[in-house]
Amino acid sequence: MKKFSVIVWLGVLAELFVLVAVGSVIGPLATIVLVVLTSMLGASLLKGNGLKNIRQAQQQMSEQIPAPGTMFQGLSHGVAGFLLLLPGFISDLIGLLLLLPLVQRVLIRLVLGRLVPGAAMWGSDLNRGRAANATDEQAVQQGDVFEGEFERQDKER
Repeated sequence: MKKFSVIVWLGVLAELFVLVAVGSVIGPLATIVLVVLTSMLGASLLKGNGLKNIRQAQQQMSEQIPAPGTMFQGLSHGVAGFLLLLPGFISDLIGLLLLLPLVQRVLIRLVLGRLVPGAAMWGSDLNRGRAANATDEQAVQQGDVFEGEFERQDKER
């Protein structure tokens, strides 16, 4: 917990330093306008894209399509919107980077690749949440899918 609070304080100090430095170069009024505009962008991003991505992920889950790409994309849009809401240019830069599809693909491969074995391949096709190189039919033909029935036989107590 102590490391986290130190990191947060260092981030706040860095944001203030950059904010003052930018303000001294472009002027205080322009700095305030930029901060307000990026905050408005973050609010609209959270409102619009957040709901759209949640609906899309729910639809894919109801169709039983693996949706880690859509969920990660929604999460990255949410984090980007939150970072854009915060006053400061460092958080705005990180938020804008999270909106880039290339950055999202790299992050999904890093994060999901560590959390779920074999999930790194999902990052290549963020929109569908499926592996781009193999369809379901190909997986069946390659013998990766087993179909069958089972019956549970619990021991009576």
